[in-house]
Amino acid sequence: MKAINWKSIVFLALVFCLFATIQGCPLPTSVLVEGEFYEVELQINADSSLHALEIEQEGDGDDDGDYDDDCEQEGEHEGEDEDCDEESDLELEGEISAQVLSIDASRGIFELLPGYFVILDDDDDETERVDDDDDHLTIADLEVGMWVEVEGEYENGMFEAEEIELADESEIEIAGAMYRITSSNFSMLGLTISYDDATEIEIDDDDDHDDD
Repeated sequence: MKAINWKSIVFLALVFCLFATIQGCPLPTSVLVEGEFYEVELQINADSSLHALEIEQEGDGDDDGDYDDDCEQEGEHEGEDEDCDEESDLELEGEISAQVLSIDASRGIFELLPGYFVILDDDDDETERVDDDDDHLTIADLEVGMWVEVEGEYENGMFEAEEIELADESEIEIAGAMYRITSSNFSMLGLTISYDDATEIEIDDDDDHDDD
């Protein structure tokens, strides 16, 4: 039986990897890091699912997103391993820019993405407009179809807005710590978002990776 020439196999593997890189093969999942803070441009698919068009790394989630990567995220984003309180919730802070889909003024909530609702944090004075010159909006200011940017925290299955302003651009964007990363999707602020080899990914060293 002829012995396997491992050197040839390794050489061919290296050549294949180099060719695949030149051709623009999909980035490995390891490029996206659990707990890192990212800004993502989204599109809403026909089935109301979300897909990432562009992903840009913004910094360390431990500093910016209040993400505890010592906890295992299970169920409704609860840390349930030995390093976490079983009853504690994973706190995720970030921003979402999107179009208002529906409003329930009596409950103080509105729909920002399909099936994704935002509630005003009544304990935060920033959600109340002090005068006409203040850029912060209240539930009474919102209209269906309006593009807004909300800043706050995803907790207990809902996004609690500390601040609502008119969005600068008519683009769907989300910024926050990324978790539950697989080769085809990831989670941010309670949302599951898909991505593929056409998603443009930009990491900290400012090298753009455009996967065709």
